[in-house]
This record gives sequence, C-alpha cells and structure tokens, in this order.
Amino acid sequence: SDVTLFPTPVDQLLNVEISGMNANELRSISITNMLGAKFHADFSILTGGKIKLNTSELENGFYFIKIQINDYEFRRELIVVHE
Repeated sequence: SDVTLFPTPVDQLLNVEISGMNANELRSISITNMLGAKFHADFSILTGGKIKLNTSELENGFYFIKIQINDYEFRRELIVVHE
C-alpha cells in the first residue's frame, strides 16, 4: 500500500490517494511543523480510497503529515504555498 499526496506544493486542497486501502478505515490524520507543533485541517473521505484535506488555514511552510489506517501508519512531507 502507498499514499500519494498532490498537488505539491499545495494551496487550498490536498488530495490524498491510498492505494490498496479503504479510506473508510482511516483512524487519524495529524499535521505537524518542523518544531513539532500540531495543526488541525478538516478533511473529507471520498470513494475509492481518496481523501480531500483542507489546507487553507495552514500558513505557508513545511509540514509533516501522518495518516493512520488500521494498523498502518504513513508519514509524508507537505509543503503549503498560498498564492
């Protein structure tokens, strides 16, 4: 299973695609910055293992996103740039 994030960098909405897994089994999504501070972002679960994450409230910068689905945990880098 793999997680794909796009577009990169992201402005308002981040698409998360999870291959081989059901997004309905999502346990949590957490976003932290380089200093470890946690941030909230609303998300919607779509069909076919897809998630839309609203990044409009995040400031421009570099973040880490952690996605937990059942017993699997995925960590990815996230760059937010508002135009």
